[in-house]
Parts: sequence; structure tokens; C-alpha cells
Amino acid sequence: MTRHKELIKPIELAPDGPAVGALFDFDGTLAYPLHDPPFHPRTLEYLKALRYAGAAWVIISGRGLENLIRGFGENGLFILPDFIIANEYEIHMPDGKIGRAHV
Repeated sequence: MTRHKELIKPIELAPDGPAVGALFDFDGTLAYPLHDPPFHPRTLEYLKALRYAGAAWVIISGRGLENLIRGFGENGLFILPDFIIANEYEIHMPDGKIGRAHV
């Protein structure tokens, strides 16, 4: 039997923070670098609509943070997510703080 329930800690959101999140992998899910364009033409429109509706936009990637942000620019995505989970476990928050997922 695993101890996952003991290891997983809830993330506290601000009272006026998002109640819903839209989570995406970057490579091959949100971005297809070998396609032209690498993102669906309406991607930015969809992401802005999610934010307007109160959802947080989250990227989860095996890439490191710098590599991931560079990938945004290289692929023409010029809107940063609300949260980034880089290296599959480093949680980068909007205030610049870094957390670690405990699983």
C-alpha cells in the first residue's frame, strides 16, 4: 500500500483565485514545432477566453523553465501561463516563487 495521501499536500488558492484550471503539456500537445504554424491559429483566443472565464492556465512539461519559456517565444506563443510545472515537478507561481510537488 502506498502513502500517497500522506505525501500529497493541497495547494491553497487565494479567495478570489481561479476555481478551475486548464492544464496542458507543451510539446506535442499545445505546440507542434514542426507544423506551420506550431499552434492552432485560435490558441491565444482560447487561452484568453479561459482566463476571462476565471480559469487558470497551467503548463506541465518535462522541460526546464528557461527551455520552456524559450520554446514559447520560438513557437510564437507570447502569453505566459498562470502557473508552470517544469521538470515535471517544479511549480513556478505568478509571484516568482518556486514550489516542489511531493509525490
